[in-house]
Amino acid sequence: MSIVIHNRNGIHISERVTASRLSGMNTDVTASSAVGANDRARIKTQTAQRLPVHIYTLGRFDLRVGGAPLPRTRKAPHRLLELLQAIVAWGGSAVPVSRLIDQLWPHSEGDRACATFEKSLKRLRNYLAVDRLVVLEHGTVTLNPERCWTDVWAFEQLCSRAELGSRHKTSSRRQSSYEDALALYHGPFLPAQGERSWVTPTRERLREMFVRAVARLSDHSLQEDRIEQAIAWLDRGLRLDPQAEPLYVPLITILLGAGRKTEARAVYHQCVRVYVRDLGQRLPPAVRRLYKKELQ
Repeated sequence: MSIVIHNRNGIHISERVTASRLSGMNTDVTASSAVGANDRARIKTQTAQRLPVHIYTLGRFDLRVGGAPLPRTRKAPHRLLELLQAIVAWGGSAVPVSRLIDQLWPHSEGDRACATFEKSLKRLRNYLAVDRLVVLEHGTVTLNPERCWTDVWAFEQLCSRAELGSRHKTSSRRQSSYEDALALYHGPFLPAQGERSWVTPTRERLREMFVRAVARLSDHSLQEDRIEQAIAWLDRGLRLDPQAEPLYVPLITILLGAGRKTEARAVYHQCVRVYVRDLGQRLPPAVRRLYKKELQ
């Protein structure tokens, strides 16, 4: 059985992000190069651990400097953290200052808006207290990858590596990369920010990557007749992100195929709770059709 995930929002990884995350990766997939890739990944992980700043945005917002949270006595104004989050949301590289101003200070204009941004950037730098972390150059802002690690960057890189493995049919490397990516995904991007316009596009793009990773892992398990493992991947995906809509139908379908109608109904009712009760939206059409055909 093959699980097909449709990109209904038409959101794709930008060429810039893909290129930057894939730089240095060897796409010559042989037995020896796979070992080399694993070694490079291990070295890259060790290097990331030594970076002074770690920013976590998947499922929560957590900021670590020198391996520890910033002292509670160092109060971080909400706006400063929003500025940092917005930079991450737009890829963390060459983010136009004009875009940051338009989204974070929409009611400020001209020189006043620029002055507000400059003051906020200075305060953010002082708060983080890490040299050469936030770089302002040619009207853009960049998080220095030699001073900073984010879970979004790592997640994107692992998913991209897995996609390369898919094209070159290196199953073990693909599976390992997807599993490592899922280990980083603890939930939607910056959930506390709600439906802010500068958050939603990135959240949906990362959600689609997450859904694709879960679907690929589940599909691989089905191909090897490991039904329980396939169910476990999909169940885990929905526990991490209950709004991962494309995972409901495959999970319900597999459960029905295994004769577990009660569990299939439970998944359906979970979908109803999430979309109808919690979000106030209509039930996804594919789930409604499946319910009428198999569960009603």
